[in-house]
Amino acid sequence: MAFGGDIKEVTFNNASVGSGIFKPKAGEANSFDPGGIRTMDDNKSITADGQPIWTQNQQMGSFQILIANDMNTRQDIEKMAALAASGTPTTWTVTIINGTIWRGVGYIVGDIVGDVDKATVPLKVAVPQFKQI
Repeated sequence: MAFGGDIKEVTFNNASVGSGIFKPKAGEANSFDPGGIRTMDDNKSITADGQPIWTQNQQMGSFQILIANDMNTRQDIEKMAALAASGTPTTWTVTIINGTIWRGVGYIVGDIVGDVDKATVPLKVAVPQFKQI
């Protein structure tokens, strides 16, 4: 039986910025890719006599979630900006409601733009690969 659901929390630990927790907004369409080896999906990867040509590449791991942006107490945007600017890789731990926990070391990527009306901010993190712990 497949069992999915919310990302419950994301913790971070960075040598320059310190450690903390980001709280995802419940019920949002968050994405998670553990990374690893992927085989190219190309119908033209075949020889003239019908033999397949398998091309494999390393895929970066990532997650993209919508964070509940607490501008008064947790100051989530400020922490995200500090992590992105630190130049030091961050250890990320992602806890999913189905009980799985994943860890990887990487960086915040993309824009850091909060929706102050909805009190949310998207967070995208890229790592070479997430490992289930």
